[in-house]
Amino acid sequence: MKILPKGVTKFTEIIDQSKYFVDTTSYIEKLDNSGENFLFFVRPRRFGKSVFIDMLEAYYDIARKDKFEHYFRNTWIYDHVTEEQGKYQVINLDFSNISGDIDTVEFDFNDLVGRAILRQAKKYSSFYSNDFISEIASISTAKNRLEHFCAEARVKGYPVYLLVDEYDNFTNAILSSAGKASYHDITHGTGFYRDFFKVVKSGFQKIFMTGVTPVTLDDLTSGFNIATNITLDPNYNGMMGFSETEVRKIIEYYKKEGTLSEFDTEEIISCMAPWYDNYCFSKNAFDHHEHVYNSYMVTTCLLALIKKGEFPEGMMVPNSLIDYEKLKWIAELDHTFAQTSDIRNETIEDIILGKVSPAPISESFPAEEITDDNNFLSYLFYLGMLTVTGKDLGMPVLGIPNSIVRQKYYEYLRRNCSDKVDRGLVPKMGKLITGAARDGSIRPLTEAVTEAYAKYSGNRQLKMREGLFQAFFLAFMASNDVYEQAPEIEMNHGYSDIFLFPKKDNGIRHSYLIELKYLETDSTEHKKEEALHAAREQLERYVKDPIAQKLSRNTALHKVVVIIRGFKLELFEDEIA
Repeated sequence: MKILPKGVTKFTEIIDQSKYFVDTTSYIEKLDNSGENFLFFVRPRRFGKSVFIDMLEAYYDIARKDKFEHYFRNTWIYDHVTEEQGKYQVINLDFSNISGDIDTVEFDFNDLVGRAILRQAKKYSSFYSNDFISEIASISTAKNRLEHFCAEARVKGYPVYLLVDEYDNFTNAILSSAGKASYHDITHGTGFYRDFFKVVKSGFQKIFMTGVTPVTLDDLTSGFNIATNITLDPNYNGMMGFSETEVRKIIEYYKKEGTLSEFDTEEIISCMAPWYDNYCFSKNAFDHHEHVYNSYMVTTCLLALIKKGEFPEGMMVPNSLIDYEKLKWIAELDHTFAQTSDIRNETIEDIILGKVSPAPISESFPAEEITDDNNFLSYLFYLGMLTVTGKDLGMPVLGIPNSIVRQKYYEYLRRNCSDKVDRGLVPKMGKLITGAARDGSIRPLTEAVTEAYAKYSGNRQLKMREGLFQAFFLAFMASNDVYEQAPEIEMNHGYSDIFLFPKKDNGIRHSYLIELKYLETDSTEHKKEEALHAAREQLERYVKDPIAQKLSRNTALHKVVVIIRGFKLELFEDEIA
């Protein structure tokens, strides 16, 4: 049985060790037929960029031409070989291990990249003079080593293919930790990284570069004059990550091997899709191409099923996308204006509430312009925190792709509220959640969330934003180890605003179906009675749905009505079904 390769970054290792490989080799032909020799492609973290880069090296490397059958037998490209196969000397550079410490980054860059260039030179030493290796070894900087390699190859007439993985990893770290000035020093003028890219611009017959955002390349090359950006091209929407078809093939393979035989394929897909699926990277791919799963998350989840027979707790997986500190840094990046942080916070709230207006995705923008309204959303898109969820008037509509990402926004909202209102808010809420689970009273938690919501919003003198209270409630619930939150489960032709049910068999005695209604401060009593009636009617339908009975796990299932007027708790009603 082939093992799922979690965390493996080498295509050659996957094949050499007979691990499971999702065949993406058809994209090699697409790249060769694109008519472009210098290509730039970005995707969020954990989408398989490194495996793809290593696959390209194995395919194009002249030193491994005789290993083509070993590595590509039983793949799509084996029966569709292009003329470019085994034609190039390949320089494969991975920048993921370069330090983001501004004090050591230049040394680390020259050391790590310089050694990588020397290793590649040794691989191709038979093509050059006896002095070739010693000459490169005697050169101190990565830029000059690369320049010498390219010059010798040009003299000899050997084509060279440059592959660069995680090109912006250390620059993003410097931008977030050391600030714009330090970042500017290495990417502009005579900065060492900009000097390195001057060699890149002129020394190669083919280039393929990957990273997370287009920002650094824009700063290095004055607007993509080095490569064609194919990131938003619908033809490459599924080049990295897994399609649902591919996920189903993986599941069926392991079912046939007997390791997932107790699970139904549809059950696995229905559990994973709300958490790991729904990435779309082009407005023109939205209607005509399969959406993409995060491959690392799928692999981690399936390995848990194979090894332990159960899904990861809460469906969360480690190292998924970005953390709170990174999102906080993005929101507070521009300190030019005192209100910048609040403006970004409102944008993040709009994202959580699904109120992002249609806008084009910026293909190119420098670090100085990240916080411009449209670029800010585009930056979150490139990080995987937003995805294309539709089209309107020819422009993409951006939204949160899945529950994993939504949890990240909730974490930001929760901790940002705690920073602004009360540092002890999170542990306080945790105790109230535990109380609701044990004692069957969720009112103290509701009152605490209402108070925090009012203080947070009042700090910015905002009027009540419908739906934001619900987001606050869910944000604080997302930090607990007691309850699950149903991600938009349909119950009797509707969707409960909040459904809290036990995390497996953990001794909880109470579950809660909560309906939220919002009133303007000047709303009449009649409006209030209408809201109460509607909430009661919805809850009556929801509690009768079999899914509510199943997920509540024989606990006392509460029907809870919460009516908010302005920033105050106007009405609270709690009844056991």
